[in-house]
Amino acid sequence: MSLKAYLLTAIAIAIAIVLLGIGIYRTFFNLPVPKFLNTGRGRGDESTAQDYYKQVGGVQWSGQQCQGQRCTLAGWKSANGFGSGGEVSAVYYNEGELGLARDVHCREVNPVKVACYVTNYGSSFPADPLTSLSNAAAGQNPRETLAIEAARSFSREGDTWFFVYSAAPGNALLPSAQLDNEGEKSVPNICQGCHGGEYAYDQKKFVGGTMLPFDVFTSSVLGPSGSVQKIGATAGAYQEAFRQLNGMVLDSRGRTIHFTSEPPTYTFGDPIRDLIVGWYDHCPTLSKPVNGSGLGGTTGCAADDTYLPPLWTAKPVLYQTVVRRYCRSCHNTLDHGIEFTAWSQFEFWANNSAGIVRLVCNIGGASWMLMPNAEQTYARFWSSSGHTDLATQLGYPTCMQ
Repeated sequence: MSLKAYLLTAIAIAIAIVLLGIGIYRTFFNLPVPKFLNTGRGRGDESTAQDYYKQVGGVQWSGQQCQGQRCTLAGWKSANGFGSGGEVSAVYYNEGELGLARDVHCREVNPVKVACYVTNYGSSFPADPLTSLSNAAAGQNPRETLAIEAARSFSREGDTWFFVYSAAPGNALLPSAQLDNEGEKSVPNICQGCHGGEYAYDQKKFVGGTMLPFDVFTSSVLGPSGSVQKIGATAGAYQEAFRQLNGMVLDSRGRTIHFTSEPPTYTFGDPIRDLIVGWYDHCPTLSKPVNGSGLGGTTGCAADDTYLPPLWTAKPVLYQTVVRRYCRSCHNTLDHGIEFTAWSQFEFWANNSAGIVRLVCNIGGASWMLMPNAEQTYARFWSSSGHTDLATQLGYPTCMQ
């Protein structure tokens, strides 16, 4: 057996062990292991969140009392220069993953660091788009505020720190957030499912993680006369705000590295960087980003949702109908051959007994059905043609609940 085959088998076995553990917990012991936004570590707890905040936020705890600048949202904003200019903001409805309205503010703190905070709005999952967008525009009935700081380094992901703040007066630092119908889940566990990164519990240290691209095509805004409309492919104020926000995501990225030792080998570059450049590659005078250069020369240019990664030309329909809509947002933050930047990666998991057959499709009645891993994405996948498109493109007899 070749080294590549050994590595592929080892990765599959490792993932199967983690998933088997989750399946045993859920099936036989009926323990409250969450299905969504779960990395196999469960919900986490307050103690883990406090240890995490000590590491990334420089705060200390005296019992339940937080001490330090980032113990409140106002202190976090001050630490990152909000209120001193340079902010880009947008109010939009996130249909893709959360089903909530969001009011996001980002700024470049310094040449190597970007910070964002986003306040969520909505009384249910999913929230009513018109009501939640109206509340977000007026700043009424907010939910928690999520904050992120991302600094470039010589790794692909750099250093990325996550915080949650209460909607109650004082906006205190919280150990957990609710982003779906499964209830509260603790930091950093709730962040890792989509933002990536690893938390070493024995060392109480978090490494990696990343900002996510702002997807114009799964976002809606308030339109004329109180309507809700997709931002879509029409250039305008919201397209320009999202272009600037995506430029900041690029600025937060670390130096591109190539995972040549991890099968299937990925050699094109950084998945998030490549995606954002792909959205805007048609724009006149585009300055291809390097560290810190953002999206130069593209002012006023609308994103293009027809982008197809170069390594997906063998299966364009599968990418556009399934991967783009239900997988890309979170998988682009991962590695070990599951970032799905190439058809060869997806094909491996499609043909692996511990892969898509078990993770997504209920083939043979032996499925854990853990994907998509965000509740609203999961609901969209099964209530649309997503599951039939997947089965058709992979040659499965069916892919059904």
